Order: sequence, then structure tokens, then C-alpha cells
Amino acid sequence: MDILQPAPRDAWDIIEVKSTTSLKDVHLEDLGFQVWILAMAGLEIRRCFLCYINPDFVRQGKIDPKKLFVLEDVTDRAANLAANRRGQTR
Repeated sequence: MDILQPAPRDAWDIIEVKSTTSLKDVHLEDLGFQVWILAMAGLEIRRCFLCYINPDFVRQGKIDPKKLFVLEDVTDRAANLAANRRGQTR
């Protein structure tokens, strides 16, 4: 995990930053594993995001980080992968 950001009600948001231009299955698997580990450590994860480079970004003057990066909410997919791990032996 790259960023663990505090969220309301003692929960946390995970932001995984990748040097890629698209979401890949391996990124989701990584996030699912992180959610599982953090939940086992007692943390409540509210949302999961993947942050990656916007392939359509063209610099025109000053770089605008909100246009350079895509912040994709992958909470449901990461939570499903984490839930699948709960049945595995620790």
C-alpha cells in the first residue's frame, strides 16, 4: 500500500499508486491482499483506490495532478478478493 488515509469513524482508505496507464488484475489482487491483512490487524477499510497515469493526459503548461492521474475506486472488487482469502488457512 502506498497511502493509508484516515477516513471518518476510525476507518481508513487505501490508495495504491502504480506507474501504469491502466488497471490490471494483479493490482486488484494486491489490494485484496492488503485489505485482508489490514482487516486481520484490526483496521476497518472504508474504500480502496488505484491511482495511475492518465494515458490521455497532454501537458499544456503547468502540470495539473488531477488531470495527470486517474483515481479509480475499486473498493468492491478489492473487498471481494479479500473475502475470498478469509476462507484460506492463516
